[in-house]
Amino acid sequence: MIDASELRPSAAWLLTKELSARRMITWFRVSPMSLSGLRYPPLIVVRVCVEKEAEFQDLFERALQVYSGRTEWTLMRSGISRQYAIYPSKLDQRPERSSAAGREWFRVNDPEFCVAANTDLSKLLDALLSLQPQARHSSDCGKP
Repeated sequence: MIDASELRPSAAWLLTKELSARRMITWFRVSPMSLSGLRYPPLIVVRVCVEKEAEFQDLFERALQVYSGRTEWTLMRSGISRQYAIYPSKLDQRPERSSAAGREWFRVNDPEFCVAANTDLSKLLDALLSLQPQARHSSDCGKP
């Protein structure tokens, strides 16, 4: 059993904060369930800056190569231009994977997976942070 007291709070929020600091995303949405604790698998949706899309994809591919967690992650580009979802690949086992109903199914039927996925999201964040220093620029992303 994983001790929740050892976990970094809200890794989903920290991940989006880091991507914002790197000027890679224009907006994000973290599922309210991801912010309410470890009872649900994390789901993060971001809109990537036009000029940073290739860098964003490369950063996640490299982060997944150095990532040390057990949870497999999916970076899925949606039909909406430059919008990506980041979530545990195991959610793909449910047809309603990105809906509240799909995530509720995992909360009820596989709570240990939910805790592990949230723990591993912290490890994915650590992998991302290890790849390049946090860059801060005075200019914003291009307009969507």
